[in-house]
Amino acid sequence: MLHNQKFTWSISTQEAFTELKLQISQVPTLYLPDFSLPFVVETDASAVVVGAVLSQKGHPLSFFRKKMCPRLQASSVYVREMYAITKAVQKWRQYLLGQHFKIITDQKSLNTLQSQTIQTPEQKRWISKLQGYDFQTLYRPGKKNVVADALSRQDTYPPSMLLALSSPIPLLFEELQQFYSIIEGTTLVDACTKDTQRPSLFSVHHDLLFFCHQVFLPDTNNFRNCILQELHESPTTGHSGIKPTLARIAAAFYWLGWTRDVKNYIQQCTTCQRNKYLPTKPHGLLQPPSLPNQVWEDLSMDFITHLPASVGHSVIWVICDRLTKYAHFLALPKQFNA
Repeated sequence: MLHNQKFTWSISTQEAFTELKLQISQVPTLYLPDFSLPFVVETDASAVVVGAVLSQKGHPLSFFRKKMCPRLQASSVYVREMYAITKAVQKWRQYLLGQHFKIITDQKSLNTLQSQTIQTPEQKRWISKLQGYDFQTLYRPGKKNVVADALSRQDTYPPSMLLALSSPIPLLFEELQQFYSIIEGTTLVDACTKDTQRPSLFSVHHDLLFFCHQVFLPDTNNFRNCILQELHESPTTGHSGIKPTLARIAAAFYWLGWTRDVKNYIQQCTTCQRNKYLPTKPHGLLQPPSLPNQVWEDLSMDFITHLPASVGHSVIWVICDRLTKYAHFLALPKQFNA
């Protein structure tokens, strides 16, 4: 509009201005990946830090940033940019493997990465890390590669450049706040906070009851079972053992007998009982084997391996008669093949 000779403000201009204000005022959040769409990896490397962003259809999914060691900081621009690509692909391997994706970099020499001649050991080392991936490298000038460039040069920017930070808020906290606002909840809060024996252990913050900086869960409305299920059976926890589950709960929640409840819950978890092995030595036979009636009728044997070599032999084959306990010891070479 400023380049025109006559300044005009039309309906389309007003719509564009309103949309611009809306986009600027909204908090940017990360989306979940859609494996039916192609992934785009944008990378950049400064003199100290490498940065990358994983996106789909122009919307970011994940960010990555890593400081380089002094040896890489002293390397050439080509090596630093190649390091940024390999680290980004390694970081998001679970999303990119088996998918066709694009790699966007501001290093023009890497535009022909898949067809260029390998001449140096560094090229061979870095390109070998990308074998097995289906990708296409594209060049984008540094002034247009703003997201990855901002990540790689974040140390030089003031804190005001961090515009927004998004984090999930569990719905359980809202349900707890509603519980502590009713008569049953207020009665529990009064009983805990006015306890003369432990006056400083309980406190109320943000309409929640805390016990020593941990959210206190009452024995009602299935609150405790929801926390046990979330911190043990969710995809991020992966049915971990007793100690990891106890550590997760102790970091934020507390109730009376919580350790006992965690152990009982995990011991009754159907998925854990079906798929996990027992962390104990294998038990013996339920019934002892029958005794043989003749010598060398029933044999047992085993191999003693990883012994110092002696005349080309490093394995002992032990054969034992179960009736008389008479044993034969045969020397075998390490690479023995029957």
